[in-house]
Amino acid sequence: MKKISYIDDTEIKNKRVILRANFDVSLNPNATIAEDLRIKENLPTINYLLKQNNRIICIAKLGRPVSLDPKLSLKIIIPRLREYLSRALRHPVLSRVALWYESRLPPT
Repeated sequence: MKKISYIDDTEIKNKRVILRANFDVSLNPNATIAEDLRIKENLPTINYLLKQNNRIICIAKLGRPVSLDPKLSLKIIIPRLREYLSRALRHPVLSRVALWYESRLPPT
């Protein structure tokens, strides 16, 4: 198997791609985005994959949640991501938290 150093070192077309994105942005006290640099840093990779007709599944986290905290939901990222992408997000789906983390949460 060929080792991929950079995403554009290989041809990835018409695939479903799982992308570990860093959307851990700075937040204001009222749970709005203060600094979106980390979203912007992911855009070249996301746009490259979209241009190659891929479907992207982004896996990300926000903050360091110790429980299910609505203030740390990735829902606040979606409008900003839509704003920056040249295409609209068709079906943004958010799971509660990453499975490995969710399994460690106390029952609700």
